Amino acid sequence: MRRILPPLGIAIGAIQVTAGRALACATCFGAQDSAQTSGMNMAILGLLVIVGGVLAAFATFFVHLARRSRLTLQSPADASWPADRHHKTEKELVS
Repeated sequence: MRRILPPLGIAIGAIQVTAGRALACATCFGAQDSAQTSGMNMAILGLLVIVGGVLAAFATFFVHLARRSRLTLQSPADASWPADRHHKTEKELVS
């Protein structure tokens, strides 16, 4: 174990010193006219559009629930579910 630690420490140190240059892409390097930079920007824009669309869908759903709840609280007799409109009431069954 003692034989492995010094060479391992040297290898880790060498990787830390040289990793900055080896792992830098065109976006990190700051090349504004690179195809990789424009692709990264379009990917970020696409993700923002998708996330914004999902958040808008959630907001629309909760607005729908709030409106539906308000209608039910205002007039419980008139606010039947759409499937309940096709069922006959007791008066219709008796007559």
